[in-house]
Amino acid sequence: MTPSLTKFVFLGAFLLAPSVLASPSYPSVMEQELEMSCPPRCLACHTTDPGEAGTANQAFAATLKGFGLKQDDDDSLKDALDELQASTPDSDGDGANDVAELRADPPSDPNDNKETPLTSGRVGICDAVTNYGCGASVAGAGSRFPLGAGNAANLVWIGLGLTLGLLGLRRLHSR
Repeated sequence: MTPSLTKFVFLGAFLLAPSVLASPSYPSVMEQELEMSCPPRCLACHTTDPGEAGTANQAFAATLKGFGLKQDDDDSLKDALDELQASTPDSDGDGANDVAELRADPPSDPNDNKETPLTSGRVGICDAVTNYGCGASVAGAGSRFPLGAGNAANLVWIGLGLTLGLLGLRRLHSR
């Protein structure tokens, strides 16, 4: 690989890195710490599924951040969940505290005031997750981009980088 092409490959990888999953261990930590029946989907905290960096903007995420949650810090999540259990807030204002919603079977969405542990026919915050092997999952029907909607711009940047790299290669070979 030529030096210029190598630079563009690394540039593409660098541009893609910030948009990867925000904190991939958080669902399993929440499942374990709150004794949930299943790991919650990313939408418990994020506005995108899968959750991407910078999208943890749901009401429940704001509650956890108020209790000291930091990105990619399992200990801060555990501490925030301890505070959550001690103070029993209701992030969506539906009358059911967040812990009760997440411990229900199936867990209800702590951001949806129309869904409580008593709502009949609810799917819950763990729906539409199909796992194969070691934690792999299939994207939901609403996903238009295989890497998540926020990554579409990164695909453009990677394409641009590869194009410029190929043009550089062509220029080197024409000398």
